Amino acid sequence: MSDPARLALAAHLHILMRRHLGRNTDAEWLAQNREYAEEIVRLALASTHPDLHDWAQKLKASFAAGAPAAAPPAAGPRDRDGGQQSYVGRLR
Repeated sequence: MSDPARLALAAHLHILMRRHLGRNTDAEWLAQNREYAEEIVRLALASTHPDLHDWAQKLKASFAAGAPAAAPPAAGPRDRDGGQQSYVGRLR
């Protein structure tokens, strides 16, 4: 599963948990960290709300599919020199 799709699942589960359980989660961390996701899925499955069960199972399946967590972004033009070059010379 792609990272944006997993983030969408995590965001939806985040909203449902906030509405139905009063729990606030970190959707980005939920999409990236397997241990955190397993704990949130456990909490969602312990509830009695069927939508929480459905979305928790979808998130669990996204991690079971083996898709890696988000890779760090590639270095941009300002980061290639490691911040050693003066930014004034690069403004033009």
